[in-house]
Amino acid sequence: MFQPSTLTQIITTIPAILFWGFFSLSSGLLLLLAIIESIHFFVRKDRWIQYFNYWRQWLSSFLWITLASWVGLLAVLAINWSNLFLKVPFIISLVSVGCEIFVILVAAILLYLMQKKRERFSAKNHLIVTWLSGLFFNLTLWWPVAISAWAECPLGTLVNSNDMTLSYSNLSWVVLSPLAALKFFHMMTSCWVVGATFFTSICCVNYLRNQALEKDKTCIFIGITVTFLSLVLTMCIGDSTGYTVAKQQPMKMATIQDIEKGGKQMPFTLFGPIKFSNMLSRLSTHSNFGFVPGKEDVVNGGYALPEGGMAKSFQEKHDLALQAFKTRHGINDERQEQQFRYESQYLGYASLNSPSQTKLSSDIFFWAFRIMIGTGFFLLLLLGSLIYALISNTSTWSNRILRVNILTFPLALCCTLCGWFIAEFGKYPWAITDFITVSDVLPHYPTFIYYAELILVILLSIALIFFSIRKNKI
Repeated sequence: MFQPSTLTQIITTIPAILFWGFFSLSSGLLLLLAIIESIHFFVRKDRWIQYFNYWRQWLSSFLWITLASWVGLLAVLAINWSNLFLKVPFIISLVSVGCEIFVILVAAILLYLMQKKRERFSAKNHLIVTWLSGLFFNLTLWWPVAISAWAECPLGTLVNSNDMTLSYSNLSWVVLSPLAALKFFHMMTSCWVVGATFFTSICCVNYLRNQALEKDKTCIFIGITVTFLSLVLTMCIGDSTGYTVAKQQPMKMATIQDIEKGGKQMPFTLFGPIKFSNMLSRLSTHSNFGFVPGKEDVVNGGYALPEGGMAKSFQEKHDLALQAFKTRHGINDERQEQQFRYESQYLGYASLNSPSQTKLSSDIFFWAFRIMIGTGFFLLLLLGSLIYALISNTSTWSNRILRVNILTFPLALCCTLCGWFIAEFGKYPWAITDFITVSDVLPHYPTFIYYAELILVILLSIALIFFSIRKNKI
């Protein structure tokens, strides 16, 4: 039998994966629809608008499933993470929720106009509406990504001494932090990879069914181009994200690389004995001689931080957190307020009794990271083989390669989900890094309620996927 904390994470993960998968498909198809309509605008050939209408049907079902799964995810978060909203009230403020709903509604209206009222627009205006639809739809993810980035690196966070809730000193530090921008663009480009590989896979199926469809061959090249460029952008932004994670979340990086004791000139272990000299130091610090802390270093502290100063040990942070609870009752002047601000920045350590609670099991994160990297490079290899298949005159080899490339979509989805898993679960045991642990915010329901909720979430997810299959006659 699962523990309530494990059940809560499973219940939250299912609608989150569903939302992320269909959001990625919708985002990628919106980009490709805009490209297809742009081509039609310049070449003025009817086959492009026919292809636009074909993919618009896919987008329609994906869009509504995305919105439905988003509502489901919000319901799950409200039920199972309500204590987090009480401790961090500004996350669910009317301003943030109102902005999110507004942008979603604008995107939905634009998509409706794009799909149903084409005859009322000129070709130029309809093209503008299509591009704006993609822009607004992608922007709906900025606030959730910004909150996720803030939870990993809570810059500008203050603890209110009267009720011990969290607030912020500057909203721009939450919404416009460098990590939020990196995560947003990284997620957007990975969305385009997922959508473009799905587009390419379906085009391969259509081409194999009727090789007389020259437009399928042309659109495969479009899918390849968008996938390749998006994948390269994802990798480049991922390097910057990895550098930021290594600096701000050293335990996550040590877990991904399975490093107990760190050092300088650290090699990158691919798997087993296969290592690349100095590569981990280069990726984590952009220097071959940069120090990469291991799990024991993070627990024991005492190493130099990139921003200056020395890292504190687990025990030092734990003692400061306990002292913060004492200081909060006797604040009478500015000096004591500043002392409380200093001590409370490690408030979450008061809930931890052992350094082992801050450590994660390395195996699942170690392999998830390597699956993510491996599938990314394998996708590049498949794209190259697909280009060869399309320009080759050997039909036997071409057909085989086209059939293999139907698998590019599940590979891309696996790659992006591995990255999402590492980002969201790699910060455990923290709900808000250094401030609030997961155990502090989980509700205490009877066990049967968790199982009933889990069954309901699974059934609803299956129903949405079945709807997509029936709608598009896959």
